[in-house]
Amino acid sequence: MGGETEISTNEQGNLYLSHSESGRIVGMIVPTTHYLTTLVLNGGYITGILTVFMVQGPNKIVLATKLYPMHFLVAAHATIVMISGPSTFTMKPESILYIAKCTVNYAPTHAIRFS
Repeated sequence: MGGETEISTNEQGNLYLSHSESGRIVGMIVPTTHYLTTLVLNGGYITGILTVFMVQGPNKIVLATKLYPMHFLVAAHATIVMISGPSTFTMKPESILYIAKCTVNYAPTHAIRFS
């Protein structure tokens, strides 16, 4: 297609592209892209590993002081709803407390993961 009929190879079958102008350009672009991609991926991997060991997690006592009162508030609200019955006034705090409970439940997982 390019008008080049003679292609030379070495013993392993690798092409010699030094005599072709388009081969030189491709021969420079492909390895450069390969090594830059490898450098970026390995740099990200090393940065992630170093971050795991260097970042200090939050204090676990602080998490416990948030976890247990939140569960108490959810249980107390559930008891109030059970006694007085559901209403529009009690449903809004229930949804807010449920979201807060889920957030507090995930906090220890993240503390263990990053500590």
